[in-house]
Amino acid sequence: MPANSKKPENPIVKLLTSVYKDYEKICREFNSSICPSVKETLQTAIADEELAKIFIVNPKDRKKVEYLEDQQFAYWLRKRNDSARKKKKKVEKPLVRLLPLIEALRNNRYLTFQKLYVWDVYLQHNDMMCLGDMLAKGNYQLSYIELTDCFINAKALSSLSPYVNYTKTLRELILDFNEFGDSGCRTLYEGLKSCRWLIRLSLCFCGLNRQSGVLLGNLVANTSIRELYLDGNNLEADGVSDLLFKLAEAAYLEGQERARLKAEKIAAAEAEDAKKRIDLDALPPEKSEVQTAGETTKEAEETLIAHNKSEKRKSVRKKKKQPPCGPQITHLHLAENNINSLGRGGSSLAPARCMQLLKTQVLVRRTKIIAYSKDLQEVDIFGNDIGQVAGRIVLEGILERKDNKLPRIGMRVSHLINQDTFDMIRKLAPKPKGRKRK
Repeated sequence: MPANSKKPENPIVKLLTSVYKDYEKICREFNSSICPSVKETLQTAIADEELAKIFIVNPKDRKKVEYLEDQQFAYWLRKRNDSARKKKKKVEKPLVRLLPLIEALRNNRYLTFQKLYVWDVYLQHNDMMCLGDMLAKGNYQLSYIELTDCFINAKALSSLSPYVNYTKTLRELILDFNEFGDSGCRTLYEGLKSCRWLIRLSLCFCGLNRQSGVLLGNLVANTSIRELYLDGNNLEADGVSDLLFKLAEAAYLEGQERARLKAEKIAAAEAEDAKKRIDLDALPPEKSEVQTAGETTKEAEETLIAHNKSEKRKSVRKKKKQPPCGPQITHLHLAENNINSLGRGGSSLAPARCMQLLKTQVLVRRTKIIAYSKDLQEVDIFGNDIGQVAGRIVLEGILERKDNKLPRIGMRVSHLINQDTFDMIRKLAPKPKGRKRK
């Protein structure tokens, strides 16, 4: 009898085990702590024998806030001296870093992960360089990167932003709660100005001021970015106006082109009807169509089956289509950006001019985003005291959009406007649905 041979190890388990061992080894080399969420993800994937497609780097080292009652608070104040004598100073634990995880994935050519979440981790310059080098390879299926509250500055962005366009799968880049300011925004603009694959860019609570409005407007106008999230910054009315200028002009030209094509189509149909000769013996158009439909049904089915087979063969080798580039926007979030009459310049008409750009701009020509842009889906200007006039301008833009028979958008505005105007906006453009955080 031959000896019982061992069952061959699953290649997926072998790969994940190698990644986990390398991760622990590199953590020791760089004197960093092992991230509990990464450890849990790898162990779960090994147990399930499935590739991990989502990695979350979350240290989970923050204590939960506990609110004490008055008696408990007084008790702890009296006992604080005794507890201080008994307690010994804890040894400081090394910080969690991103670099060991990226190095472990690259060493084992782990190309299949799709999403990377990094929360509350201090990202040093070499961490960002390592992430940028990974993107520069262009072999990874990474479609989503979220770096939230990671103390990223302009220098760190210079190591990441130029390499975003090297990967053709990356669609969303989230950099919320990193206060890199206008200098960081300029660095980000220089790196992303030739981007052709990124669709969503989120810079919420990043300390951006009015100077960033021009940079972000040029970025959206010349790249594939269609979703822009800028909540919690300080762009003010002037910065938002600079952001919207090119978008408004493009929306107007889009509406004019749509009207021209519609007029040409109607004129062509009328000319075709005028050329037809009157034939009293001919069947009406509806009856002739019904009569010929039965004859061609079988041929159409055979053609459809052959077409589906050829499409299946082509889909295997089909390349990813590049997103369209140009001044178009689908999601625009500008909540809490100090769009009011108290900004620099102090003009009480600044919010109205800003909303006029969002709806109608009257300088060289009348340009409209809400009224003409077919791609627009969400607009969020909550938390901005835009005033009564600007609120009415927004409502007029929504009504014009309805008259132009364009898809309904989701819109959120501040309650600091006329109640009737607010109710009409909520009725015609309901509140957009928020994205769920993992």
